[in-house]
Amino acid sequence: MAAIIKSGFVDSLKEYKKKLMSYIPYYYQSQYYRDYYEYLMNSRTFQNESFHIESLNKILGHCYKNIPYYGDLFDSNQIDPCLHSMEDFQKIPFITKDIISNNIDKLVYKNGKCKIRKRTGGTTGLPMDFWTDKNDAIRENAFVHYHWNKVGFDNKKNNRIVIMRGFIPKGGSFYEKNNNNLILSTFMLSYKTIDLYIEQLNKFNPEFLHVYPSSLDLFVSLLKFSKHKLELKELKGIFTSSETLNDYQRYNFEKEFKVQVSDLYGHSEHCVFAIKNKNNKVYEIDHRYGFVELLRNRKSVMNKVDSTGDIVATSYHNYIMPLIRYKTGDKATSSGSSLGFINIQGREQDFFIDKDGINIPYICNDEAIWCIKDKIIAYQYSQNKRGIIKLKLENISKISTSDLKRVYDQFCHIYPTLTLKIETECKIARTDKGKFKYLVKNI
Repeated sequence: MAAIIKSGFVDSLKEYKKKLMSYIPYYYQSQYYRDYYEYLMNSRTFQNESFHIESLNKILGHCYKNIPYYGDLFDSNQIDPCLHSMEDFQKIPFITKDIISNNIDKLVYKNGKCKIRKRTGGTTGLPMDFWTDKNDAIRENAFVHYHWNKVGFDNKKNNRIVIMRGFIPKGGSFYEKNNNNLILSTFMLSYKTIDLYIEQLNKFNPEFLHVYPSSLDLFVSLLKFSKHKLELKELKGIFTSSETLNDYQRYNFEKEFKVQVSDLYGHSEHCVFAIKNKNNKVYEIDHRYGFVELLRNRKSVMNKVDSTGDIVATSYHNYIMPLIRYKTGDKATSSGSSLGFINIQGREQDFFIDKDGINIPYICNDEAIWCIKDKIIAYQYSQNKRGIIKLKLENISKISTSDLKRVYDQFCHIYPTLTLKIETECKIARTDKGKFKYLVKNI
């Protein structure tokens, strides 16, 4: 009984501390945050080869001495952990989620203090456990805020932010106000509740929206059903992440809200960080975050314009469970330099498969539904057989035969080797985090 009471007291104390900290601007919450943020403000996003060799040698030296998996890997492959050139680095074999899952005990720094266990999202497969240090979240916030600062975010004050990212508000309500954050449920959003959402948004008058693209896309599509006008007079910007942001979504968001959209690319493992906004024609890689490679058939295509490759990344900061040459499962198209990517094509398995078993890039999937975008609130492709794709549409108004023909013709124009079947009047399920899965594959 005493242990239960103690546990409850500790949990309550943690919750109280978390609540108290929410009233303090990020800049003043910790010395570590301030020091790291100032480092970012006083250094360049782009770094040269000498910076990367120095940074990689630090993490590789640590890996060889303290991480059993890498010690064995380097010895068996006769790899010197002290790099003299980037060519030396490319001799190191890749690490994948399967390798991590099968060797997690050998990948963790046993003497590391204040380890924190985390889990990747399951959007593209089974979730994966990994370990990091206690400052991981603080460091990540410093990177994010550095880039958000470019569109007006001020970490020395409490910015009013609306969050639509799959969080479930407490008490069964569709919203929850937490100091300067307004959390809106993506599960209760519909044409029946849109007026209530707009009332809360107008009352809160946010400076920023932090959203899943699919959540805001749904919200925008429902505005036509509202009796109220959306009036966000102090809105400065929209931050999207965690899902692929389609071109038509960016266009719709900027047209509707009259502010720029900043789209962040990253992942739970914190090996790569890139961002694209109105001022950037590419997803600009932050080189201080980690070393990023773009590879096709094990050869770099980073400097080849319009070449598509696999994103392979190495974190500079996680000394608890370092990931060296980690295959993220994502693909991107090169801008022709190490500055960044023209676009990010989503997860590796985000491909259709034609009748001959050939992978067909999924990146242009949204172009087929542009002609009916005002009539739907969600769509989902699924594939159960090679060469045959099913498109489910969650429509909010009648879709005519001519509409369906336009969708079909456009799809076949983009994907001539695939056959499309379309279903309307569908209810498309969200994941347990409130996201839409735009492609479900059962082959």
